[in-house]
Amino acid sequence: MHIEDKEFPQIRMLLDPEAMVPAFQELFNREYPARQFSVNRCEIARVYHQPSRKCQVTYRLYGEDGDGQPFDQWFFVKVLGNGSKKKIKTDGPEEWPGCGDWHPISFWAEMDTTLYAFPYDKKLPFLGRLMEPEFVKQQIEARRAAFGLAPEWRCESVTIHKVKYRVGKNCVLRYEAEFRGQGNQSRRIEFYSKTYKDDRSRYVFDMLQEICARRDCDSAALSIPRPIAHLDEANTLWQLAWPGEKLSQIGHEKGWDVLLQTDIMARIGTMIATLHGIDLPEGDLRAGPSPLKMLSHAKTESHDIMQFLPGLYAEAERVKMALVRLAPSPETPLPRTTIHGTFKLAQILARDDRLAMVDFDSVACGDPVYDLAEFVASVVYLEVRDGVSRQHIGQGIEQFLAAYDHLMPARSNRQRMAWYVVIFLMGKIHASLKGMDAGEIDQIASSLDLVSYWMRLADEK
Repeated sequence: MHIEDKEFPQIRMLLDPEAMVPAFQELFNREYPARQFSVNRCEIARVYHQPSRKCQVTYRLYGEDGDGQPFDQWFFVKVLGNGSKKKIKTDGPEEWPGCGDWHPISFWAEMDTTLYAFPYDKKLPFLGRLMEPEFVKQQIEARRAAFGLAPEWRCESVTIHKVKYRVGKNCVLRYEAEFRGQGNQSRRIEFYSKTYKDDRSRYVFDMLQEICARRDCDSAALSIPRPIAHLDEANTLWQLAWPGEKLSQIGHEKGWDVLLQTDIMARIGTMIATLHGIDLPEGDLRAGPSPLKMLSHAKTESHDIMQFLPGLYAEAERVKMALVRLAPSPETPLPRTTIHGTFKLAQILARDDRLAMVDFDSVACGDPVYDLAEFVASVVYLEVRDGVSRQHIGQGIEQFLAAYDHLMPARSNRQRMAWYVVIFLMGKIHASLKGMDAGEIDQIASSLDLVSYWMRLADEK
């Protein structure tokens, strides 16, 4: 299935990573002839598409220069439709910290797009400094105590790795810092740096400190990488790396049908119940999403789905009306706990029999069922994304909920959870369309089948 957009005739090529390799190669040959860049691989990191209005693509390019030195660089293109009142400006600085020889901003005539080179990002203006090893070394040495180091330790080198970039929103880098102490002692510390577009970074850092100070954190049930420091001017938090693999990667390698038949889901249920049992001082946590806000998002997403695929109008409208009818009443008192806010398979790391929870950007005080539902939706969606057996998924979910209910018997509600699950599944369909994910778009019918199944559970009396 392909989504056409007459406003953007170049969109088919922009979303073909193989076709973009020679396109970038031609561009670099013209713009950087002295460097003799060779483009070896192009990955599409992120796509955002609003029909007839906007298309944005983030690429990650790998290659080498004429001296054989490798490069790993993000580029971002933005195309606006004729209906947009905004005009893209290509006038910008000739140089930008961290950009090196790359032009921070330019116009790519063949693609009729504006091209931005990482780390040029007006909403993350400090990002370039965080790509400079000497600057990072200075910041580390000013915070030795936070790293658990005595004053005599010196940071000798910093290696910077790119991890994840959402243009205008946030960027994750991984640092490997080498230290030298008395008696020629050496030590390596690996940590992550996350830069935000605003001071939400300070809130997340403060809440992580509060949670990690509690006795239940870093227990057998719950591990959270320790926050190290916050760089106020840069809206950046630093957090120790937790040695382990992404659970999603382990599931892909071992096979989810196999992994779901172990006790992994029960351990995850215990982990999130442990977090929900941590009570932070009243007023410290921001309020989590309300059912009313979730319903508003679902209505917007239903409307967008109808725009992307008009043939789904009747189905999307039916789901929207059912969500409105089954929505929890604003007068209904809901339990309130410390919630992760984006709890799903992607936020879990594993090592041997230990699990860790990461990415607390949305930590809040809210309905614990919200966390349960988002996690369940991420597991349910494995049927669409990876072809995992619905039977094994169902068994895993039951183990997850049983372990949670063992510790928090009064804080889960299956019917309300199913209502949230429908909203999260609709969000996944919306994200697939918005991100032009061809593989998942082809599975829209299967996704809607899951939506219908969970809607029936939400409607059970």
